[in-house]
Amino acid sequence: NPAASFLYGVLDGLFGVSLKEGGACLKWSPAFPFEWSNTHLKLPWVNVDFLRGGLGKNLFVSFIVASDASKALEFSSCLPPCRIVSVKENGKEVSYSAAPALNAVRISFSAKSALRHETAIEYEPVAVKFQGASSCKASQESFWKFSSAIRSVQDPQHLLAKFSVNGSTLSGTPASAARSGRLFVELESPNVFVPVELSIESETASSPFALKLYGEK
Repeated sequence: NPAASFLYGVLDGLFGVSLKEGGACLKWSPAFPFEWSNTHLKLPWVNVDFLRGGLGKNLFVSFIVASDASKALEFSSCLPPCRIVSVKENGKEVSYSAAPALNAVRISFSAKSALRHETAIEYEPVAVKFQGASSCKASQESFWKFSSAIRSVQDPQHLLAKFSVNGSTLSGTPASAARSGRLFVELESPNVFVPVELSIESETASSPFALKLYGEK
């Protein structure tokens, strides 16, 4: 059923709202694009509102969910790379966890039962930049310089035969096989995963290195 599939995608994927624990808890994981400034959803059992705006150099997002009966809340959503200023639930500071996501910071917390939950998050956007080779030769060391200290490197496709980290610089020697793929660099501040696209050329290839500037126009 195409219509049912579309509706499920909107509810579960974009708005990310569902019931759990027999309807006693709202699980809300909205995935609104960072470019969106507002949206609204009204269903028989829940109303959802979202608003994004500015506070000087900072931005804020407001997530409001109102249900037909008092429910607990499990909230989780991503923000663009940023420094978190405050997270409030119904006007009060809440304890939350922040975890790295792909070019984003994921915020999560739980709240006690209420008819209406208003989550207000204030944050300061932080630019994430790096430069380095997007095309490099097999078995020849390359370097990538980031705008923040590096916390970890994930290389699920084993593109690098070996690598090392020195502050905000990643150095690595590509594997011998010519191929393309992606590795992920976790930064300290903001704590996000940055994807690094890498094309490995054979050692005999004569094409020049390509310089990648990420986060700049």
